[in-house]
Amino acid sequence: MRTASSPVIPLALASAGGDDEAICRFEDLIPRMGAERLRGKAGRMTDLAGLYSKTGRLNEARDLVDQADTALGDVRSTRVTDRLATLRRSIAA
Repeated sequence: MRTASSPVIPLALASAGGDDEAICRFEDLIPRMGAERLRGKAGRMTDLAGLYSKTGRLNEARDLVDQADTALGDVRSTRVTDRLATLRRSIAA
């Protein structure tokens, strides 16, 4: 079952090649996403931050959550904002 804290894309990537493969794919994809896709870019940043958190890379997760929050700026998405808030709480714990 899919929940806000377990988005489909990182789960699919992780199941295809493990968390490390999913992280590599996101790290490759995110810089290529243009400014016209800020909401999508913030979503992928949040996905990658979740994988960083899952694999114990908490500093990288925190930095990426901050970047995703900044990228959203004027382009607010309730779903992405909720995922960011959930991720911030899990990283802080």
